[in-house]
Amino acid sequence: MTKEKFRALGRNAALCAACIAFAAALALPMLPRTEAAAAPSGDGVLVAYFSLSGSVPEGTDAVTHATPSVGSTEAAAREIAARTGGTLFAIRTERTYPERHDECSEIAEQEMRDDARPALASHVEGMENYGTVFVGYPIWWYAEPMAVRTFLEEYDFSGKTVVPFCTSLGAGVGRSVENIRELCPDSTVLRGVTLRTGSADFREPVEEWLKELGIIQ
Repeated sequence: MTKEKFRALGRNAALCAACIAFAAALALPMLPRTEAAAAPSGDGVLVAYFSLSGSVPEGTDAVTHATPSVGSTEAAAREIAARTGGTLFAIRTERTYPERHDECSEIAEQEMRDDARPALASHVEGMENYGTVFVGYPIWWYAEPMAVRTFLEEYDFSGKTVVPFCTSLGAGVGRSVENIRELCPDSTVLRGVTLRTGSADFREPVEEWLKELGIIQ
């Protein structure tokens, strides 16, 4: 092969390579464009609580009946919201519970025996915006009030982190946590905490618990 033919082949090969590169460059705009990832949704914190402030008088047996100190659960919820920057939400029922603690306790027991789901008067707007949901309640008959079950069944908690907390003088949060795990099988249910009913200040136990869970530093 003469030098002239060899050089001609080289020029042709270079020309072909340039054509291929040019065609590839033209094709690039036709490929799907990768958009910047949207900011993740559902990373908010909700602090939902059920409390009978103003409806249940003091003196009720916390272990088997209704909360003895009015407002304890709400006070605990406010402390958690302050520590986490969460949004407060009161779980309220349509029905009004009796002022007399023995009558209220009878209703609470009957609701549990009937596996009742008391209708709620309050509802969360934009539940999909919350990735972590604290759920607080007094202990009634060794477990969470049935209104809490209504709340948990009203929304889709799949993929969310659920954090239980309760107020009580005796029975702990353990049994209610098991119930919540059954009601929210597709969510992560963290270790709950039992806060003493009637406590004047929830700051220290709440802070310690949240640090243990790694929610705050």
